[in-house]
Amino acid sequence: MFKRIHIKRSKSLFSSENNGFDEKYRLITPQLFKNQRNNLISKARHSWNQAISVFMPARCGLCQCISDSGFCQQCQDLLPWIENGCRQCGATLVAGDICGRCQNTRSEWQETIVPFHYVEPVATLIHQFKYQEMLSLASPFASMLASAVIKRCPILPDILVPVPLYTASLRSRGYNQSTILAQELGKRLEIRVADNIVVKSRQTKSQMKLSEKARETNVCGAFNVVESASGVSVAVVDDVITSSATVKEVCKTLRMSGCDQLSVWAIAKTTKQE
Repeated sequence: MFKRIHIKRSKSLFSSENNGFDEKYRLITPQLFKNQRNNLISKARHSWNQAISVFMPARCGLCQCISDSGFCQQCQDLLPWIENGCRQCGATLVAGDICGRCQNTRSEWQETIVPFHYVEPVATLIHQFKYQEMLSLASPFASMLASAVIKRCPILPDILVPVPLYTASLRSRGYNQSTILAQELGKRLEIRVADNIVVKSRQTKSQMKLSEKARETNVCGAFNVVESASGVSVAVVDDVITSSATVKEVCKTLRMSGCDQLSVWAIAKTTKQE
């Protein structure tokens, strides 16, 4: 059922020279093979869109004026920036740096970085990026998220881990928006993207109409670690944080595998003032 192959440590992403890993062999499972195949398709689609963009003038994603930065400065100033967010969960704060809920709740990760409220026009832009193949939005989103990261993080994580999609969902959509976002972030911040460490092992219901408790139950046990992340610091990358149920489960899975330095990065968070 399984084929054990030898991986040259000097070439491996997870060698001791690169990230502190000391694995001489890697187990290739059917699930890992499918995940690698679908990620290659996702990267090819992204590369094709980038190639097309070379022959077309870059325009602002909102007002459509010609702009090399994705959004012109005037539109950037109008975006719903989070001025003061909880260091732990990203919730909007009136004062302080950590909300009351996080002060009384144990978290699976240490820090959340998210630049925007999930309201218009960001909500529509993320929907276009996620469901309508507007992959050109990945670049400006990554630039603005990277700026927020640089302001908050004096020490960057070793690797970026995008929240994975289930194989059937990835095949249907054609790409994982979190992987595309992580790749753009990795280029800007010079951080490796490890998109095969965590896989989604089963299909889950849509989270959109579920309660907070139902969301946690829905994704419970839905992720597996197929490559050890022990001893490295990780930033989990997602597009939107709503109840935090999904990123919580991904971080919990990574923590159980031995990773104890975790942060969560996303484009936007649903608005809830604490």
